[in-house]
Amino acid sequence: MDEIKVLWFTNTPSLAISKLNKTIFGGGWIMSLEKAIKENAENVKVSVVFNSDEDKEYEIDGAKYYSVSSLDVNRIKKKLFIKKYEHDNDEYQLKKYLKIIEDAKPDVIHIHGSEKNYGLISKYVDIPVVMSIQGLLSVYQYKFFSGIDVVRQAKIKIPGKLYKYYESYKLRGSRELKMIGDIDYFFGRTFWDKAITRLISPRSQYFVVNRVIRDHFYNIKWKGIRDNTKPIRIVTTIRDNVYKGFETVLESARILKEKKIKFEWKIAGSSNKSFLINMYANEFNEVKDCVELVGSLNEKDLSSLLCESDMYVQSSRIENSPNGLAEAMLIGMPCIATNVGGTGSYISQYKDGILIQDGDPWIMASTIYELISNEELALNLGANATITAKERHDPNNVVQAISAAYREIVDHYNRDEKDQ
Repeated sequence: MDEIKVLWFTNTPSLAISKLNKTIFGGGWIMSLEKAIKENAENVKVSVVFNSDEDKEYEIDGAKYYSVSSLDVNRIKKKLFIKKYEHDNDEYQLKKYLKIIEDAKPDVIHIHGSEKNYGLISKYVDIPVVMSIQGLLSVYQYKFFSGIDVVRQAKIKIPGKLYKYYESYKLRGSRELKMIGDIDYFFGRTFWDKAITRLISPRSQYFVVNRVIRDHFYNIKWKGIRDNTKPIRIVTTIRDNVYKGFETVLESARILKEKKIKFEWKIAGSSNKSFLINMYANEFNEVKDCVELVGSLNEKDLSSLLCESDMYVQSSRIENSPNGLAEAMLIGMPCIATNVGGTGSYISQYKDGILIQDGDPWIMASTIYELISNEELALNLGANATITAKERHDPNNVVQAISAAYREIVDHYNRDEKDQ
């Protein structure tokens, strides 16, 4: 079978991280996928483009990596004129992307995510472009203030870091809609991302391509319910985002504490320096003896924490295909997750997890109590979760699916070109 050359545009350096003296949290599935393709798909040759501080080209183990810098503008000017900066930077980087494409001469371009400006290239190339849907900022912006009272919303809307973050979401969300509308091929994993891409780009083709999870999670197993003389340990992953349901966790913790349930709730991804602590200072102080923010953890430390805990709880107001949930399911933990975005594609109710209403601390607390009270249910959910996740995230299956999709996209594009 002929080799297919694929040029990736990613939000992380992928395997080029070995050349950069940086620690990056997030995007581990990109590295895992590239590694799996190298090991299992000899006929697929991947090169990678990513944003960084400088323009540079690397070659690692036969693969090319291109780092692309952003427009160098005074930080204050950038913050004050964010809309103009985003527009100017898009034009600045687009020229560089097109030059790299000319150099790499790929058969297909694969854009990982719609958050950055990579999708703009589709209007300027005579090469098939496929986009993997990660999250959708154009939708996420509607959930940005979910669960946040009017007073806190007013504070966020006062010009500052969070306000700029929200404004950036709106700007990038608008750009995202235009990019998705111009693209004909999509990779996704959930009913949610399939429905939305089909609505925005009705002519497009959709391929189910699941994620390869970080290596460590395939090789470990949940240790089971801990000694019942110890407090129940709950784990939730919350990055520093206002729509991840931190307020729901705090209120659920208060309810559990009020019911005299002994527990400790570990929040991975955020630390005590998080703006969330200041935002919910009073609520956090009520439960700080049983809720701990443990900061960003590498995969080894996070997997150890999960293995030695009793359950995983997703609290988000919006998700597509939540990686934290996928990792917890993969190691066989009993999981509770808010039924938001595409999460319902990951869990079959009361078979391999439990779906609950987002923003409802009472159902969250009561479902936690249900698993505490019913060890057999918890164990069954965990056992089924690992079966589901191992099939969904099997590296061989994912590589076969993406290799076949690349070839089908190239063949379909070439047929269309001949017909025109």
